Amino acid sequence: MSKNRNGHAYGRPILLHDFEGMRQEAQREASELLVKVLADLPTAHAAPAPPAPSPLWGDTVSSYLAWGASQGGKHGSGGWERVHADQIARRLRFWTQQLHPATLADITLLKVEGAVPRIPGASTKTKRDYLSSLSAFCRWCERHDLIDRNPLRNLSLPSKEPDKDYRALTAAEFQAILHVAPAPRRTFYLASALTGLRRKELLRVQVEALDVPGACLRLRKAGTKSRRNQSVPVPPALLAELAKLAKGRKGNEPLLKPLKITNHISRQFQVDREAAKVAYRTAEGYAVLTSLRDCRATLLQAQGATLTETQALMRHSDVRITAEHYTTVGNGRLHELSANLEASLCGTGTRDEGSKKRTGFQPKRTGMGGGRTGTRTPDLVGVIHAL
Repeated sequence: MSKNRNGHAYGRPILLHDFEGMRQEAQREASELLVKVLADLPTAHAAPAPPAPSPLWGDTVSSYLAWGASQGGKHGSGGWERVHADQIARRLRFWTQQLHPATLADITLLKVEGAVPRIPGASTKTKRDYLSSLSAFCRWCERHDLIDRNPLRNLSLPSKEPDKDYRALTAAEFQAILHVAPAPRRTFYLASALTGLRRKELLRVQVEALDVPGACLRLRKAGTKSRRNQSVPVPPALLAELAKLAKGRKGNEPLLKPLKITNHISRQFQVDREAAKVAYRTAEGYAVLTSLRDCRATLLQAQGATLTETQALMRHSDVRITAEHYTTVGNGRLHELSANLEASLCGTGTRDEGSKKRTGFQPKRTGMGGGRTGTRTPDLVGVIHAL
């Protein structure tokens, strides 16, 4: 080893070519690492796969209607009823005409909301029905993996509240309508008021549902709104009338078929109402076919039935429906309670016995013993005998 003049040892100077081997080794290791990374991530630089084509609108609608006809009913009750199936097909046909979709991808929330003003009919319920049908179709497509996401998931439906307030008929108004209505419709009105069945439920009741010994109608779940088996008590006079209609007929036939009642019964009710000179609109609301069912609930409450009993007879799933929508207190009863309160608090006189006559009917009391003074029976039940 050489030494400088100061006596310190020093080696050979490091030259640039000494790093050539190190550089080549580093390049080889980097290349091997890059090959390994690319092998572990084979799709990192691959081109994205093209999206799957969206199903055709017309074919999907046809599949949906076929599915509904075979298994679209509530609670596994089979397919849609014919009337409901026709309504769904008509509403989807409207959306086809308005949106002109070629595929499911053409349905967007903005387009649907823009077509709402063109929905036929001005009522809120009609608009809600049309939107609900399209929304249900989109949910069905999402559930069957035909689309990734429901395009109407953020759709706001119109309120369920009706545009008009319907009122309960008084017993006097009900009797007036019965006296002018033809015999077939008179029987239908009686059955509606005395059983509380809805229009569609009444038209679906079969002969085999009439249980004469048990004095009731035994409804199958397929024919009720709640899709549950139910038993509805039938008063004696109406029971005899229904037994005449059922005599000698097959069990699977509609019980009221001889009456030839159609879906136009709501319009025919208005004809009978006008003939009976019953007011269509009052301070309480409008008189429509549903008023027969409201009349039943209100009179049951007025004759002493508890809210729970009224709920059971009206076949409501929630007692709040009975309390908020189907039972009303007449002004006469409110004046009676107010006068009685004044008499009790202020000693201004005796209670007004004449005010016991409540709006629309005169209750009768029959001694039953126990905590209550008796059971009140409205004149409504006696109407059948008078006819």
